[in-house]
Amino acid sequence: MAQWIEKHPTALMWMIVAALHLLGLGVLLIMWPILGRFAESYAAGETWMWMAVLYGFTILSSGLLLYEARLGRNPIALRVMAYGPIMSLCFVALGSEKFGLHLGEGPLRGIADSTPTLMKNLIFLTIASYVAKEIVRRRLKAAYGERN
Repeated sequence: MAQWIEKHPTALMWMIVAALHLLGLGVLLIMWPILGRFAESYAAGETWMWMAVLYGFTILSSGLLLYEARLGRNPIALRVMAYGPIMSLCFVALGSEKFGLHLGEGPLRGIADSTPTLMKNLIFLTIASYVAKEIVRRRLKAAYGERN
């Protein structure tokens, strides 16, 4: 094991990061029914579309995070964007269903109705910023060569 770690020094860290992301996605799978009931109760549109946009964004962002971790980068803004919205919604959904958090019908409907729009905009922002940063990295690499 020690020889393998010496040959592949970043592989162990990458596996730990991947395991943490898989654990996070596992928690989100456990939260699926609670978020589904929240969407059925308060969202104006189709529940499956609401869930697909929310989970699609989270999976896209966590995939980008794994890619960035594999390259040795640590994008904090992407990490917050990946799990921040869905975990916030988990707390709101749990609070409204299990713990009797009474925000009122209007605010909960507003949160549920604005979620798909927010997620679609965050998907676009994430992809656009990621592509822009990658273009800048490649131009700098072409101009100055590989730097350590």
